[in-house]
Amino acid sequence: MDGVFRRRRAVDPVDPVDSVAGRSNDSDDSPRARRLIVVAGSVEEWAAFDEAQWSERLATVGVAAAAAGIESVRIVPSAGDRARGRAIGERRLHVNGCEVLADPRPDGRANVVDAINQMSGSITEESLQSQIGGSGGDVDLVIVLGAPDVLPQALVWELGYAELVYIEADWSTLSSEHVRRSLEEFAVRQRRFGGVIE
Repeated sequence: MDGVFRRRRAVDPVDPVDSVAGRSNDSDDSPRARRLIVVAGSVEEWAAFDEAQWSERLATVGVAAAAAGIESVRIVPSAGDRARGRAIGERRLHVNGCEVLADPRPDGRANVVDAINQMSGSITEESLQSQIGGSGGDVDLVIVLGAPDVLPQALVWELGYAELVYIEADWSTLSSEHVRRSLEEFAVRQRRFGGVIE
């Protein structure tokens, strides 16, 4: 191995997905997102939020995501001090069947290491996926607020198969419109899950 941990996408035999187009076999030809990550703000910006601002932000993202049929949203900071992120703690809100989680851990590599250290028994792609992201499967879409030439440090594992949409906005202006427009962009993409068209 060349030092790079390579992920392979498991195809669910119950809900087959065309590995090139990334479309389900439903009658609708556009890809459907079920899991979403929003990368926005720094740990320091998050720390400045009070409880009312957090409730409003989670609800704003959750309402837009739920309206599009998203099952779960994770919001992560783009950068910041890891220890301070732990001090902030997670926040969770359920909105119309969509779970919204604010996860203040800004270092994706450290998150993978932490997940491995918490596991017992053999480590497989499936068990690591479950430890890092829960049992819902791979992330479909990552919305990144900021420059389109920077990959978010908060994510390592989750970028394996996800589509990325960059939005020129900042943490203070994140709105339901940003989520809605990003989902519209996702719907017209041809998903390749890390592969290339031959």
